[in-house]
Amino acid sequence: MTHRPLEPDVEKMKAKGDVAGLIEALSYGDPEIRIKVVGTLEEMDVKKTIKPLLHALKDPKVEYWAELVLRRIVNPQVIEPLIQALKDENQRVRWQASLLLAIIGEPAVGPLIEVLEDENPDAKEYAAWTLGELEDRRAVKPLIRALKDGHGGVRRNVAMALGKIADERAVEALIDTLMDEEMEVREEAALALGKIGDERALKPLLLLLEEDDEELRKVVGEALGGLGKPAVGPLIQALEDKDDSIRYIAAVALGLIKDAGAVKPLIRALDDPVPRVRSRAARALGNIGDKRAREPLLKALKDGDVEVRRDAADSLSRIGSTEVVEALVQALKDEDKWVRTHAVWGLGRIRRGGVVEPLIGALKDRDGWVRWSAVQALGELGDKRAVEPLIRALEEDEDVSVRSFAAIALGKIGMKEATGALIKALKDKDCEVRYWAVWALGEIRGRKAIEPLIQALRDDDWGVRSEAARVLGEIGSKKAVEALRRALEDEDEGVRRAVEEGLRFSSLELR
Repeated sequence: MTHRPLEPDVEKMKAKGDVAGLIEALSYGDPEIRIKVVGTLEEMDVKKTIKPLLHALKDPKVEYWAELVLRRIVNPQVIEPLIQALKDENQRVRWQASLLLAIIGEPAVGPLIEVLEDENPDAKEYAAWTLGELEDRRAVKPLIRALKDGHGGVRRNVAMALGKIADERAVEALIDTLMDEEMEVREEAALALGKIGDERALKPLLLLLEEDDEELRKVVGEALGGLGKPAVGPLIQALEDKDDSIRYIAAVALGLIKDAGAVKPLIRALDDPVPRVRSRAARALGNIGDKRAREPLLKALKDGDVEVRRDAADSLSRIGSTEVVEALVQALKDEDKWVRTHAVWGLGRIRRGGVVEPLIGALKDRDGWVRWSAVQALGELGDKRAVEPLIRALEEDEDVSVRSFAAIALGKIGMKEATGALIKALKDKDCEVRYWAVWALGEIRGRKAIEPLIQALRDDDWGVRSEAARVLGEIGSKKAVEALRRALEDEDEGVRRAVEEGLRFSSLELR
């Protein structure tokens, strides 16, 4: 058995047009050789490289690199081999072929439509998905015919595609499909009708609310929400139904439609005897955002059910006002951690001057979820007053998630005063904290962080080393590049790939 040289001669292979040899070289141990091979394959005739590259997707040693090359070279010249690849026995090949056809776009529509008549169910399933991604109206009639296909997976993807294209010509066929023998197909047909938003679907969807399947009912509620104003009247009536699950779904759908005509009925639903109905009514009122709901929602903050109080707090934040801020600050004292958590989220969403101090105070809450939420909210607000409290959370909080998100928040705020604390966090006992400290230092971009980040290339955790490689590549200094070159020998393949990407990025930066 003959073997290739230890170091492949990429230039020689290129000159000979040795595509098979180049693809084999993608598995060579030296990352710089692999990078060179990728560039070489990009320059070669795509019609010669496409089939071997698709086949290479089956090889775990080179699949990453083959995928990278394919996405760079794909063009309309390779539609036919990609169409054939939809029939491949390997799922990864079929999936990548469908993604690549979606990238090609309009020229692929005709060939994909032809696949809908193929005998291979896998090919039809992926072709239908891709046609949905392309949203080309030429596919509507062929997709309607394919709703009668004998394979449930094909019918499911066809219904999904018709929903994405959202053409009214598909309405009657999708209504018929609501009675398909397979539940997944019925659900996708309902969702598609909701996306199209045609009134003809109203009665058939309302009839499905009488089905016993709870998941189907939820999907129908979402679909009814997509129909908009024509569904409001029937849904308001459904708020009075004797079946609490129908009342619940009606509240969900009205919240999706966001019609002001539903405000008063939803306010009445805040007194429903069933907690989940009251909870959904509170959430729906928040989605609508009508000020008439403010007082009823303030009252709901004292409901005996925790989920109702939680959704009331969340909805009040969408309506806003000084009175609401005060109510949410009071809700930070609620006995239930989830109510306090949603009060924190609500204060973060309001984004007014009076919310920063209460959120800083929530960093001392006895529950980790509340503190974690406060850290997130402060990071999104980006107020410099939060920097010192967030540094204390990074250094002192016992919860790993709180420390991690404190690092994230400091990175988002982006003040150099946090650099020292973030460098210190590179020694945290938990790798998640170290990872996000690296990320945050990359956001702040201080030169002071370069040496600690180079040290992080030797961290025990591969994820930390990979992120350090990415950040150093973005910084792009000569010292960082030298450290990345040394890190090409890392024992972990994922880290080596990150280092290669870092070097590639840094080379662009340094040009």
